[in-house]
Order: sequence, then structure tokens, then C-alpha cells
Amino acid sequence: MTSPPAIADDDLSDVIVGIQIQVRRLGWSVEQVHQFIADNFHSKRRSQLTDDELLCLLYRLRTDTLSEAKN
Repeated sequence: MTSPPAIADDDLSDVIVGIQIQVRRLGWSVEQVHQFIADNFHSKRRSQLTDDELLCLLYRLRTDTLSEAKN
């Protein structure tokens, strides 16, 4: 059985830029970002996240934080 293809480098760069944009939009400090990642990804740092986890991080920054803002 083969593993699924990894995210293309260009796509991964877009994900990382998207994460940076969301963090800036939220006005978060580096510590707040580290805490959010640790809370949502089993105490990992961003550099330890897999490609799939980076996608999930971007999704969570876009959706979870939007729902918090509405409350």
C-alpha cells in the first residue's frame, strides 16, 4: 500500500502564507500562536506539524476563531 502524495511545495507555501495572514488578522502574539497550536495539536510546535496538520491549522484559524468572534 502506498502513502498518499504529499502536498506540493507551492501549495504548502500557500498554506503557510495563509496561516501567517490569519495570525496577523487576529493580531496574535507569537506566544498566542504557540499556545493555540499546542492546545490543538498535542503540544506540538508549528515546525513539528505534518503537511496535513498545517492544513488543519489554517482551517481552524479561519473557522474556530471566526466562531469565537461571533460570540
